[in-house]
Amino acid sequence: MSKGSSKEKIEMIADWAGDGFISIAKRLREIQDESPESFVSVAEFMGIGLRKAYDLAKIDRTFSALGVDEKRLAAIGWSKVRLLCEHAEESILEELLILAEQCTARELAMYLKQDFPSPGMKSVLFYLEPKNYEVLEKVLVAYGAIKVGRGLIDKEDALLRALSDLKI
Repeated sequence: MSKGSSKEKIEMIADWAGDGFISIAKRLREIQDESPESFVSVAEFMGIGLRKAYDLAKIDRTFSALGVDEKRLAAIGWSKVRLLCEHAEESILEELLILAEQCTARELAMYLKQDFPSPGMKSVLFYLEPKNYEVLEKVLVAYGAIKVGRGLIDKEDALLRALSDLKI
C-alpha cells in the first residue's frame, strides 16, 4: 500500500471512519476476506495496532452474521462490543446487548468471565426507583452479593438465599 500524502491518508481514514468504529470494522473485515495479504499494511497505514485491527474485523464478522443493528453497536461502544464477540450467540444475544448497554466495560468483562448462563435459563429485568434499588442492593449484599462498581456480582445466588429465608 502506498504511503501517499498525509492529507490523502487523513481523508481516506476519515472516509473509512464514516459512522465510527463499525465502518472501520466493516472495511477491515472486507480487506481480511478479499485481500488478506494487505491486511497488515492497511492496519499500519491507518495507525492502529494489529490486535485492534483483527478485533475490529471480528466485530463486523460476528455481529453482521447475527444481524445486530450497527447503530446499537456504535452506541454500546467499541470496547464493550469487542468483549461480547466471544460470547455472542443468537440464543443469548439480546441479554448480552442489554447488559452491555447497562454496565461499564470493566463490569461487563467481569460478568463475562463467570460461567455464562446456559440456554434455557431465564433472565429477569427490574426497573426500580433509586430508593427501592438501594433496598434491594442492601438485601443482596447482606446475603452474599459483592458490589463491583455500579453493579453486583453473585446477585442471583444472594437473591435465592434471601428468598429461601422467607419460608414460603
